[in-house]
Amino acid sequence: MAAARWAQVLKSAKEERSAQQNKQKHEDGNSQYNESYFDKNFGMRNSALQALIQRLMCGGSETLNKEQQRAFHIIANHASLPKQKQLLMYLGGMGGTGKTRVVNTVMTFFTEREEGQ
Repeated sequence: MAAARWAQVLKSAKEERSAQQNKQKHEDGNSQYNESYFDKNFGMRNSALQALIQRLMCGGSETLNKEQQRAFHIIANHASLPKQKQLLMYLGGMGGTGKTRVVNTVMTFFTEREEGQ
């Protein structure tokens, strides 16, 4: 079997398995996590909270780049959902990539929501 054909067979098998897992998860109604906050178009119901997130991302004391915005969005969206399990997220990168900038923005987010500590 040619390499290109083999790659296509593997890709279709992975897609099929992923579709089966998603179908099973939705049929059971037993999804372990609400993953909607990962979505770029996460619809937040609280417009004041959405405005706070946008203000911190774009005009706060720490201006975030695209990757930093993505990390902050995941954290802020997760924190805005009621009764969520603890978010365990690795924020890594080489020195100078802006990890501290994201952490400072998250701290400001919680402080402004009066959830500091």
